[in-house]
Amino acid sequence: MTMYLALVLIVLNSPVVFSQFRFANNYGSNMVLQRAPLSANVWGFGEEGQKVQLTVVEGSNTRFKYETIVYESLTGESVWKIKLDPLEPPINKSNQPYEIIARSKWKGEEIEIKLEDVLFGDVWLCSGQSNMAFTVGMSSTSEEELAAADERPDIRLFTVKRNYSEIAVNDLQYVNIWQNWTKASRESVGGPNFKYFSAVCWMFGRRLYDQYKIPIGLIATSWGGTRIEAWSSPTALAKCKLKHHEEPKSPQNSYSVLWNAMIYPFLNMTIKGAIWYQGEANSLYNSEIYACTFPEMINDWRKKWFEGTDGSTDQMLPFGFVQLATIDPKIPEQRFPRIRYEQTANYGYVPNPKQQNVFMAVAMDLPDDNSPYGAVHPRDKNTVAYRLSLGARAMVYGEINITFQGAIMDSCKIMSLEGKSYVRVSFRGADEEGLLIKSHDGFEVQIKGTGQWTATNMIFSPSSDPVGIYLTIPSNQNVTAVRYVWSNRPCDYQRCAIYSLDYGLPSPPGLCFIP
Repeated sequence: MTMYLALVLIVLNSPVVFSQFRFANNYGSNMVLQRAPLSANVWGFGEEGQKVQLTVVEGSNTRFKYETIVYESLTGESVWKIKLDPLEPPINKSNQPYEIIARSKWKGEEIEIKLEDVLFGDVWLCSGQSNMAFTVGMSSTSEEELAAADERPDIRLFTVKRNYSEIAVNDLQYVNIWQNWTKASRESVGGPNFKYFSAVCWMFGRRLYDQYKIPIGLIATSWGGTRIEAWSSPTALAKCKLKHHEEPKSPQNSYSVLWNAMIYPFLNMTIKGAIWYQGEANSLYNSEIYACTFPEMINDWRKKWFEGTDGSTDQMLPFGFVQLATIDPKIPEQRFPRIRYEQTANYGYVPNPKQQNVFMAVAMDLPDDNSPYGAVHPRDKNTVAYRLSLGARAMVYGEINITFQGAIMDSCKIMSLEGKSYVRVSFRGADEEGLLIKSHDGFEVQIKGTGQWTATNMIFSPSSDPVGIYLTIPSNQNVTAVRYVWSNRPCDYQRCAIYSLDYGLPSPPGLCFIP
């Protein structure tokens, strides 16, 4: 791998000295390092055997000093790495930023490099394909978000440029960084379409900042039209019996190439969690095994981040994702329903036994048929980010008495009422007062022996049964299963049938079998 030499000027009556002593390129002034209780990692490059002293300075006070030696890594590069003591923001009420100063010697001369205006907070990585790359300026609430950015300089942003590699890359090259660490502002948030800054990432981070008033670091690393196989390591793919595969006409979709170039460089950086918006590209490619590839990618990311940060990143790294939104209603092939279910490892909900410490934002009720970017790119990213943030607040930040997902289809059975037979579908996780019913559409029943699905009507949800709804049965038919919102575009904007009463969250697609 090509390494870029850092130019360091020594002001000690000495000539200019060229040195490989530097921070990794995904570290920079204006960044956020992970706060306590986790320990931030700081690392970089040098000459093997070179001594490194690192100092953490707050204002005029030296908080911590560390020493280490440059060593040869498993990739054959000469690196240094230091795990910092956990730091909570703010140490003082003014939230004064820190300096991270690294010193060493090169050819008898002292070298000093530093990161300035560093905050300690929570670092979130945002990845996926075009709906994650979709930028704030393209969204339906762009003006409000751009104005909000100017008022939140303690949110810091970093955007990776699209690039791929056949081998794992330990460090980003400067040419592969679209946006180095920068404070949130109208300019830094409102960059070019599909470049910077990610709308879902920004709006998710902005909501966390508004809720907790702690610095938030956001790393956006996405590429439109890419499949999960490109974002997964060979180890993860092997769990699903997938071997290396190249795509000459679409090299960014060759297996593991985005993992190598756009994820691997961050494995030594402690992060709080990750959010993911991807799956459209897999609706026509390996969709039948997404229930394997997605959980295995999550598990592998967790393992690799835990190892890369020497145990500083949570072994059960919090992971949120967006269940697929909608697609052009004129497309007859029902691509999205199956993969939406596969996104939940075929449970229909998260967390589940295969996806623990995972949260989800349902988006199939947010169609935007007239989006200038195509119906597959709905402009309402604010609602998506809101729903994701509820999951983070409940599962990551420990808020109680907060609903973070809609009621989940739990079971279905045949019941007789007043001499007529109905299918009763029960939901769990509903508010005590019951379900918010906005329409009677979206339910289908399967007729025994045919394998066919037939639309049916929800006729009522009695007050005596607040978590159940009742469906009509086609005359003289034996019903074996029920499914809900199993369509590319199941409803108009926020007009699907079942929502939670308290937070207005839609029930996700559901499937149940009648015993």
